[in-house]
Amino acid sequence: MFQKGKDAQGREDVVVSRDGQFAYLPEATQNFPGLYKFRTRTLKPGETYYIRVAANHPVYQLRTSLYDPPPYTDARKAVRAGMDFLINLGDSWHANTPRRGSTALRSAMAHSETQLCIACHPTQFTTRGYLTAVSNGYPVTQRPALKFLTERLYNNPRPLYGEDETNWVRVIYSARTVASRIPWLLDLFEKHVSREASRPGLTLGYANYLKIHYNDLAELPGEEADGCAPSISPFEIAAQSYKTFDLLYRQSGDGSWLDERERVEKLAAAAPVRNVIDLNWKITALVLMDRERHKEEIARLVEQLYGLQRANGEWGYRFDPKSKESDFITFHALYALALAGERPETSPKLARTVEFCLRTQRPEGSWQGDPVYKGFNTPFRDTQFAVMGLSQLYPGPGGEGWGAAFPPPPEKLHPERLDLFLSEADQFWQFPPEEALRALRSAAVESDTPLGRQAALAALGRVADPKGVDAVAASLGAPTKVVQITAAWALREIAARRAAGRGELQRALASAEDRTRWGASRVFNQHFRDLTRDTPLLETLIRNLDDPVPHVRYQTAAGLWRWYYWQVDSESRRGRILEALCARMGREATQLVRRGLVESIYDLLDENTGYLRAWVKAAAGAEDRRKIDEGYQAVVRQQARILAHALRTGDARARAGILTALWDFHTRHMALPEKSSFQINLPAVFSQYVPGVPDLHLPGYDYRPYRDAASFRYDVSNGFQQTRIGNDSELIHFYSSSGPELEQAL
Repeated sequence: MFQKGKDAQGREDVVVSRDGQFAYLPEATQNFPGLYKFRTRTLKPGETYYIRVAANHPVYQLRTSLYDPPPYTDARKAVRAGMDFLINLGDSWHANTPRRGSTALRSAMAHSETQLCIACHPTQFTTRGYLTAVSNGYPVTQRPALKFLTERLYNNPRPLYGEDETNWVRVIYSARTVASRIPWLLDLFEKHVSREASRPGLTLGYANYLKIHYNDLAELPGEEADGCAPSISPFEIAAQSYKTFDLLYRQSGDGSWLDERERVEKLAAAAPVRNVIDLNWKITALVLMDRERHKEEIARLVEQLYGLQRANGEWGYRFDPKSKESDFITFHALYALALAGERPETSPKLARTVEFCLRTQRPEGSWQGDPVYKGFNTPFRDTQFAVMGLSQLYPGPGGEGWGAAFPPPPEKLHPERLDLFLSEADQFWQFPPEEALRALRSAAVESDTPLGRQAALAALGRVADPKGVDAVAASLGAPTKVVQITAAWALREIAARRAAGRGELQRALASAEDRTRWGASRVFNQHFRDLTRDTPLLETLIRNLDDPVPHVRYQTAAGLWRWYYWQVDSESRRGRILEALCARMGREATQLVRRGLVESIYDLLDENTGYLRAWVKAAAGAEDRRKIDEGYQAVVRQQARILAHALRTGDARARAGILTALWDFHTRHMALPEKSSFQINLPAVFSQYVPGVPDLHLPGYDYRPYRDAASFRYDVSNGFQQTRIGNDSELIHFYSSSGPELEQAL
């Protein structure tokens, strides 16, 4: 944001205006540090402002929301500003993912660690805070942000090695926490927003992991480490586990999940609390499990919590009255007390906390207090609990689904008037009447402008219209790229959410038209977990590694390593993928595609073994730990055999590519000085970009982070890098159990 002023030399110019910018500064470990999809600013009446945007995209949209600046006396205004800030900042974080999670070039692959990242703060804390407020009557207003974050949650889980129908999350260290939390979050989304059924196997996969964890436990386990302070309360995990088991019982009707639910309830009810976070979560857990059955214990815990409150309405972390107060623990206590039925009208102590909460909201809508007890000083933790607590005490106006905060979509569409039609199509987020669907299907193929066709396709994808498959599939070969890309996204939405269109997708992959095959291959660029059990579809995609069009081959490789991510429990599918990528390496001459093949092979080999060990450790029994370990070893053994065969039988071109894929990856180098090959932290110079990049628009400006990342080249003289990507600090591993073939081939 800029205003007219004078530059450093005193000349008339526009100068940056940062009044109202959020305090949070993410790690600068990005290709684009300082650039954000979401910004907050405080604007003064009567003044002129200029907004600089990177609008170099045919369907770029600038969405704005206007609020009176906090602090408020009306708690409902505080909730609205806080929840919208929360979800938009989380979405923006993923648009420029820290820890080397984004790519500078479209000719480079993302790393498998970060391409489905669901980091707790920007993904889980945001959706928990936002969806809790929605469940308390605050309609969804930030639809694109919520759509992206929930889609990421749906697509992250992958099979846990050695265990049937069991999921794990490679980017999260705290196994019990995330396995119990995600089903609950998505149930809130399905119940209050999407009104759609849960995705196949998602709840079951996490519940099976929790079942392994709780097996034969006589008492509730202790805190779970999270990689940073504070550790996660066992009562939070118990509350979420109870909800997950209950959810699976309601989905399946299998009474054995009631037994698992009751087991967790008994363990939690009997366990002692050790700090105020425990106290907050035990109150929450008992209320969610059975308020009436546990009413006496809830009352006792509420009294204990009030007894620890400070005079200013805050709480500390420890039971020691001299321990330092904490904003996020205070807001968490606010939520626990509200859930227990406490009211500020009848409790002066709670009224003090409400007043403190309203008074400390920042001008941009967030809460971010003293970072004491927090390993990561972000606004996500504080803001989620403030939103949850205030929305529980002061419910919103009501309204669920995607459209409750908006006027009804138009009954009649006007595709002949482009400016009007773009606005009309953007309003379709939930399934409309057939008349509107027919108009959208028609516009998708018959509109005389690419923008009109793209808008219609996007609407069909958002509502996942199963009868729109023909119109969408026909657009995969569109001569305009933005139409082609949107058609691929829409077909993926329909295939994943309605189980329709897979045959059309398979036929498009085998089409005689080059652009149709290219468009079909774009379906597999992300978020297609629900399609990966389809073996005929996989075989059709694999054949496109030999497509005559280089871009189709590149997109196919990108889809295959992602497919592998979700199919590590299928020996045949994972083997076919790695064999196909290695075989193509020897036949590939185009540099664009060769780089894609190298990075695809690296991606499917580079497991986050450190975090896998954390999930193994959280398994309750030695037998399950053995099964998981042996399952992983079997996968690596298969990889070693396939790679050894490719090295022995391939030509020099194949060997060069495979050898590079075994040790080098572009984002392992990103932003590191050449002489510091083992440095993990970002050089200090890059922190200068984090608040923003005000000079980016100036002619000749050298944006060094992008320049360095974009200029990377693979070479045998590259240094050996062990840079952290996401939460993965370890490289590709092979073991004695992997057999002698690979070592002999090397």
